[in-house]
Amino acid sequence: MNEKLLSALTDLSARKFGSEEGNEMLSTFMKKPMKLRATFVSNDRTFTSRYEKSYVDGQTILALLGEREHEIAILIHPDSNWKEDHKPVLPLNQGDVFEIEVEVLGYNSLHQRVTFGEFIPEKMRSGQNGGGFGSRPDVTVKIPSVQPPVERPKRRRKAEETHDLEEKNRTRFVQEEDKSKNMGCGALPSGLPEGNYLKWIIVFLSLSLLAFVVGYAIRLIANIFN
Repeated sequence: MNEKLLSALTDLSARKFGSEEGNEMLSTFMKKPMKLRATFVSNDRTFTSRYEKSYVDGQTILALLGEREHEIAILIHPDSNWKEDHKPVLPLNQGDVFEIEVEVLGYNSLHQRVTFGEFIPEKMRSGQNGGGFGSRPDVTVKIPSVQPPVERPKRRRKAEETHDLEEKNRTRFVQEEDKSKNMGCGALPSGLPEGNYLKWIIVFLSLSLLAFVVGYAIRLIANIFN
């Protein structure tokens, strides 16, 4: 076991580091194959990798390293039989101790741990074979540009249409004004001033009543003298 690497892992676990700081501390160990002896914790499928696309569709092993039990991640190549004498690491049970040849890929600031990759020949890397051996090549998708809607010029109204519209609005306002004045009232008798017809009806009824009383009185007087 590389004691300098364990010392670097101890320093990284002392506080939170960003990706750049962590990678700088690990720069002397990167791209150098080494043997690791670690304790298995769990494994899951590798859906994506920021370090090397050749590991996509493989397995990610979580393990504990050293006496301080530093948590690390190890990316396993999806092709477990990439060479004749290659011994697959998985399957493993929790607590099993295993050995594997790896290289440092980088520092994962999100999970605050170092990511290793199973050492593989250069010809199997995605950068050399365009996505072979289980890795996925980059796919470029053309997204159509979205153009702003075109504003169409408004159609100008002809002089006849403008005149007809004004005449229609004027007629509507006159009709609405007439309706507001006559709302709830019938046609007025001819000869009566508008708005005073109720007063004239009362006067007419009063005169009729007076004429009836006078006529009745004259008839009573005429009967007395006869």
